[in-house]
Amino acid sequence: FSKISLKFNNAFTPSPWTYPSIATFFTGKYPSQHGAWNEEFTFNRNNKTFAQYLKMGGYNTFMITQNDPWINSYYGLTKGFEHYYDRDDLMKEVIGFVPPYKFKINKLTKNFFEHHFGFGYLTKKTYDNVLKNIESPWFIYLHLLNNHSPYEPYPLSFVSIIRRLVFYKNYFDKRRLTWINKTPFSDSELKVLNKLYDKTLIQVDKELRYYLSKINLDNTIVIITADHGDNLGDHGLLGHQFSLHDTLVKVPLIIYVPDKEGEEIDSLFETKDICRLIIDFLNDDFKHYFPKDYVYGEYIPMVETYQKLKNRAKNSQKTVENLPNKSQYVRTKNLKLVYHDNKKSELYEIKNNQEREIENSNLREDLEVLLKVKEKRIKDSKDKFKVDF
Repeated sequence: FSKISLKFNNAFTPSPWTYPSIATFFTGKYPSQHGAWNEEFTFNRNNKTFAQYLKMGGYNTFMITQNDPWINSYYGLTKGFEHYYDRDDLMKEVIGFVPPYKFKINKLTKNFFEHHFGFGYLTKKTYDNVLKNIESPWFIYLHLLNNHSPYEPYPLSFVSIIRRLVFYKNYFDKRRLTWINKTPFSDSELKVLNKLYDKTLIQVDKELRYYLSKINLDNTIVIITADHGDNLGDHGLLGHQFSLHDTLVKVPLIIYVPDKEGEEIDSLFETKDICRLIIDFLNDDFKHYFPKDYVYGEYIPMVETYQKLKNRAKNSQKTVENLPNKSQYVRTKNLKLVYHDNKKSELYEIKNNQEREIENSNLREDLEVLLKVKEKRIKDSKDKFKVDF
């Protein structure tokens, strides 16, 4: 499929986790513009999503998401989607079961159905039902969680249940410790995690093949991407918090456009501009890919995660307090500067997709100037992003 598509080899998301990243993808704005920094910040209700533009253009808009803790109406990310299916809806749609409302019981119920049926199965069935009854023109946003932690490639197996009870028993606590420079995972545990992650990628590939097989590619545009990556022992870290390494912010991006030849695009690209590409598709004006000389991102960690980290590491309070509350990055083809609000910064040289921290005062100053220029542009910019049909 990638051979007949536009393959972006240097696509970057502005933030390393779902809420701000998807909000940027949906609106074409950075977190400081759309407001969705973390769970204590509010997504600006004046934001328009590309789903709203598509709906205005006469499209029937559907969302099927397995990541309903963040992608939901409470956080404002369902704007413009006429039909919304979260994990509760998937169970209701396929097996006619309505989960209890109480949070703990609801969570236990979802875990049971995840292991008994697998949300991949429920998603496929819902997807099939939607396609049977949908009217053209249509747009479907499908958000999968196969390769999200905990990494479980076999949700229907007895082994997966045992793995949750044994291998993953202390996983989340140990993961937090990596964010304050601890190394609680053994080499063998990291090896297992990487193998499991690779297997989930194979599972994602199989599911994508299924979804693609159900649509007519002669008249359908397909976009495949991710909201973030994951550290799996990279840089001594686990998960996708407290880091702006390429392992988190560099993401896959493949766009299939009917009657357009496949091409590899090496120029830098921000997933922020996927929104603009969709509008171009809508207006039959797909002529450019919004290439960048540099890409930019900004990040505030989850408040709940930060607080849990403090509580978990009472004996390392000084280390925890040194964690930044806000970070930004600018990245060119070969260099990256990560700047934190505690006045600390990291300069990286990038070769062969590997980051190596370096010291070079001249390069650091150049990138600091670039960062300040970008900040000023964002601050001075006015929202002129609108669409006329």
